[in-house]
Amino acid sequence: DFNSLPGSGAYQLVTTGKIEEGHPDACPPLPYGDAWDCKDNLKPMASAYATAYGEEPKLTNKSVRKFEWPGSELNAFSGTLDYLFYTPDTLEVGDALPVPDAHQQLDFSDEVKSFPTATLPSDHVKIAATFQMKKRVRGETKDGGSKRQRT
Repeated sequence: DFNSLPGSGAYQLVTTGKIEEGHPDACPPLPYGDAWDCKDNLKPMASAYATAYGEEPKLTNKSVRKFEWPGSELNAFSGTLDYLFYTPDTLEVGDALPVPDAHQQLDFSDEVKSFPTATLPSDHVKIAATFQMKKRVRGETKDGGSKRQRT
């Protein structure tokens, strides 16, 4: 439950290692003395679903909230908030559970306004993937370089 949409700054930071300056979620000015900056290039991770299917699922959460005061309206949400992030230099995706699976097709229709349902017992869709460790060549470092000195 990452609670961020695929176009968000949080998603961009995790999958690219940085947030572009023009992004609406770009980092605000930091207080003095704060050494970390989200413009720093962090090690990017990949999404198992984006790797396996070429894109994120259309939705992993569907919810409706109604606030408790008179005249309040429903606040509906349908989108992707859940991911399986991994480091592609050490792991590779074997496969990923299709979203929705065959038993959940009706739950994804416009007729269903919110999860959970009788067949989907959570407000989030089940996601799963298998991963394999990548084999490294002897003498190779984690980043794919060589331990040997060049002369």
